[in-house]
Amino acid sequence: MEEKISRAYADTGKTADSGKSLNWIPVGIMMVFYAGTWISPRFYHVTERYNSLIIFGALALLFFINVDWIGRLREKDMLLFALIVSLAIATANLFIIGSNKGCILILADFLLLLYMTPHISFTTLQYRTLVIFFFIMYA
Repeated sequence: MEEKISRAYADTGKTADSGKSLNWIPVGIMMVFYAGTWISPRFYHVTERYNSLIIFGALALLFFINVDWIGRLREKDMLLFALIVSLAIATANLFIIGSNKGCILILADFLLLLYMTPHISFTTLQYRTLVIFFFIMYA
């Protein structure tokens, strides 16, 4: 397990433990808002206008914790450039057609998830917490 974690961080310039404890913050934010919207209709109605923004904030925080984005830019990581260009085009399109902000946030969430997949690293406790949380929410 440690070897996989070390390999995941090998090209980021970070140590395997540098961001793991900070991962609790965005994971906790997502868990609170997922649980709130699934359990309480009132909570859902209060936050429904901001759900995509909240998830984007949590994913952006995960991105900055787990990805050495400045180093990736210096190394000319094509996937990061594709992410930036896609978001720039989507933002321009947002203003051209006068769409709602939720459109860009949903696309940004999806692109961040695709980009971060090989870079993110959770502890065993974080994995177990997420598994138990989603099992309880969906069961």
